[in-house]
Amino acid sequence: MVPTTQILFGSDNPFVPLAETAEGIVQLGFSADDLERIGRNNALTLLPRVKAS
Repeated sequence: MVPTTQILFGSDNPFVPLAETAEGIVQLGFSADDLERIGRNNALTLLPRVKAS
């Protein structure tokens, strides 16, 4: 298994509704900190210029 620091959130929107994809991630049993990493913080680490704006 890969660490949650290596996972980014993605969806197949509009083919699968965003809320359905997000609920699927929640049902996997990740902690609140892990969900924050997957949903936001990992992308900001990968793309630091986005964080600065």
